[in-house]
Amino acid sequence: MQDNVSKGILFLKFFAVSFIVLGLSYWQSQTLPKKFVSLDNLRKEPLQVETSKKPFKVEAKGNSYQIEPLFDYEIWGLVVSDHDSDSWTDTVHESWGDYINTKDICVIWGTNITNPHLKKLSFSHGNFFCYVNTKSTDAWQRFDKDKLSNNHLIPANKEIEYLIRKSHVGDEIRIKGQLVNYNVNAGPFRKTSTVRSDTEGGACEIIYVNEFETLARNNKIWFQLLILSKIASVLSLLAAFVFLVGVPFLYHHDE
Repeated sequence: MQDNVSKGILFLKFFAVSFIVLGLSYWQSQTLPKKFVSLDNLRKEPLQVETSKKPFKVEAKGNSYQIEPLFDYEIWGLVVSDHDSDSWTDTVHESWGDYINTKDICVIWGTNITNPHLKKLSFSHGNFFCYVNTKSTDAWQRFDKDKLSNNHLIPANKEIEYLIRKSHVGDEIRIKGQLVNYNVNAGPFRKTSTVRSDTEGGACEIIYVNEFETLARNNKIWFQLLILSKIASVLSLLAAFVFLVGVPFLYHHDE
């Protein structure tokens, strides 16, 4: 019995270490890189031209979606924040029956990339919006709000969806497709922004994504460590529970 207690305590210690690594790796995975692999691409302005693509319909999980393309669109940027629409904190998309806007990605480009105070800016995400905060006056004055966009992404196929889901904060990416309006089951249309200078509600771009390319993955090691530490934390906690609670319970039950 004492041996089981010792093993349980050992697994608790391992859990504590794993949990610390989990916190550290999560924090590091959300930081922005100091150097950029594809700087020339990140300096580019988005390309937007009239499209010849006609309205079309798609279906997902028993729902019908009418999609109205407005412009062909291509954008390069650094991912500063993201949000998975099927996360447990987001019940709104499911309640709407919206299963095609799988992920939101907030990016910056141009002079924001070379802003010397970039590290003093913090980016976060809600269910629909990307937020920028800072305590630095210099950082805010140098930040160009017209070179940030929050993109509601609709993947054209499963392969594109997989590539989008793999993207993380710190990635340098390229997105190509169409700016679109769309609705769910003949309901009201969710409308895209068509300029980069608007703010607040309606300022987000809705992109039907035909191409998604990760030009560089800057926080790859930290994301891998994050996944491993999550697994280690769960397994070590379960093992500690087994040796400290499960085994003694079975032992006394047998008696």
